[in-house]
Amino acid sequence: MNLFIRDVCIVTSELEQVHPPTNIAVKDGMITTIGILPNEVPDHEFHANGAYLTPGWCDLFPQMGEPGEEFREDLQSLRAAAASGGYTAIVPYPNTKPVIQSKAEVQMLTRGNRNSCTQIHPIGSLTVNGEGKDMAELTDMHHAGAVGFSDGPGGIQDAGLLTRVLDYSKSFDGLIIDQPNDRSMNHGAQIHEGLVSTQLGMKGSPSLSEELMVHRDLVLQKYTNGRMHLSMISSKGSLNILNDSNKDNNITASAAVMNLCFTDASLWGFDTMYKVQPPLRGEEDKIALWEALDNDIITAIVSNHVPWDRDHKDIEFPYAKRGVSMLQYAYACLNTFGLKPLLPHKVFKWFAQGPRKIAGIPLPEVKVGQFADFTIFDPIIKWTPSEENQTSKSDNHPFLKKELSGRVLGVVRGSQAIWNKIDE
Repeated sequence: MNLFIRDVCIVTSELEQVHPPTNIAVKDGMITTIGILPNEVPDHEFHANGAYLTPGWCDLFPQMGEPGEEFREDLQSLRAAAASGGYTAIVPYPNTKPVIQSKAEVQMLTRGNRNSCTQIHPIGSLTVNGEGKDMAELTDMHHAGAVGFSDGPGGIQDAGLLTRVLDYSKSFDGLIIDQPNDRSMNHGAQIHEGLVSTQLGMKGSPSLSEELMVHRDLVLQKYTNGRMHLSMISSKGSLNILNDSNKDNNITASAAVMNLCFTDASLWGFDTMYKVQPPLRGEEDKIALWEALDNDIITAIVSNHVPWDRDHKDIEFPYAKRGVSMLQYAYACLNTFGLKPLLPHKVFKWFAQGPRKIAGIPLPEVKVGQFADFTIFDPIIKWTPSEENQTSKSDNHPFLKKELSGRVLGVVRGSQAIWNKIDE
């Protein structure tokens, strides 16, 4: 493929610095020109009109349906939704049916990478069948390509088990991922425990259920000195614990888009599209998350993509599944509803640099002679999600027929390119 991209602003630093508009040529998957384009006719030409370009984005911990629940999301639709949302790399949770717990299953996920714009970097199940009892075959999965290990959104409940895997994984510098959640405090919980849950008469999930596990995880990580990531932190109290822990480079943390954009006040209408895990918490928690991003306590923003069909979502609130189909809308949601302006250098830092560093995936370089791997986005364009422009198999999100600001225009990886229509 011979591709020309005209009038694009390159962002390759977390500093508040954007290069003036320029042109890029890609030939046979490599960046051949930045600046004056060669005098030839390309196979495809894209006019960015001053939009921004960063190294390809990476999303940590989206959920998928394949294997076992392909009606929710198969690998093809997962990659399509990710590419439409600007991601050239995704690192999905292993909580499928069956869970990803062997060399063969890890290789099954990566098999389609060669011909895809979006690369899947698997996470292996931490325990056998994700049951939290016996350690899975971590070394085999690591050698097969797993970039980390987790039991998914349910969290690791057994402190002794977590201690052993943190210690064991040091032999191959493995990453252990925990989504802090003390399930013994959450039986029957529907939303965040607070004023809204009390006034709606629904059992709440206290912030303490997360904070207890954050404290435990930090103590165990210090004891073992293993690599650890705390996934989707949602409460101010958890961030205070992280801030006071004098955390080192072996501890990282992320936050989810919905928790950065909305609070439990969105649940007054019992809208199941706002029923997520971790739950939407209070305004002070949302503000604290943004402060943690600015202070590098949190270094990655994740979509928390959890696809569900209408039979599991469009029902009475207590019976509805938790989660939002978010891969395609993460950037636009944050750009539209975020507490602070989503400046281009912050997009680079929180969508590309931070997630890739956590997962140990190299950050692409936007330079002549380098492999092409980048995302093009425009923060000004307004668009409306519809059934026609949906790429995921599931439409469980609150943005249908609502105008959003900011659009991913396209992604390029090697000789593959996917473009979103901007006249929708």
